[in-house]
Amino acid sequence: MVVLYRFAFVVFTPERVLRLFLRFAAALVLGVVGPVIYTTWIRRRPLRLLGVGAHTLRSTASLAVLLGGVQFVIMFWGYTLPAPVDWVPLLVLSLTVGLFEAIFFRGFVQGRLEDSFGTVPAVAGAALLYALYHVGYGMAGREMVFLFSLGVVYAIAYRSCATSWSCGRC
Repeated sequence: MVVLYRFAFVVFTPERVLRLFLRFAAALVLGVVGPVIYTTWIRRRPLRLLGVGAHTLRSTASLAVLLGGVQFVIMFWGYTLPAPVDWVPLLVLSLTVGLFEAIFFRGFVQGRLEDSFGTVPAVAGAALLYALYHVGYGMAGREMVFLFSLGVVYAIAYRSCATSWSCGRC
């Protein structure tokens, strides 16, 4: 999927936004639909194992506002925000990417690692894979360390919520 994103952002110009969007959407669908099908149809497990469902609505919304707000402040501290026409599409893109990352990295990858190796290796492994996922975007070493740290925070937040969900894995 990273290769598709990298290809889309390098090859496609703003004049070809529809093609970019379609490739981006296809990658997101594969990253969300794949884990959902694997979990519910192949393993015959409930969808809540991926962190999806009404049981997570309050904690998910709270964490989304908190972590999204912190990340927003970190990213844009000292910058003047552009006009809404320039940042609203990025906001929508961020929300869809956030959904993908939550289901794929936390619900699917971290869940599989935890089933196989336990909580601490799962948190570290999911954070490492989350950081490595961004290599295709041309991230440098310092950025990769930041992304790994961010991945650890997200993985711990997901695990903390999973403990209170009584989801069957806890």
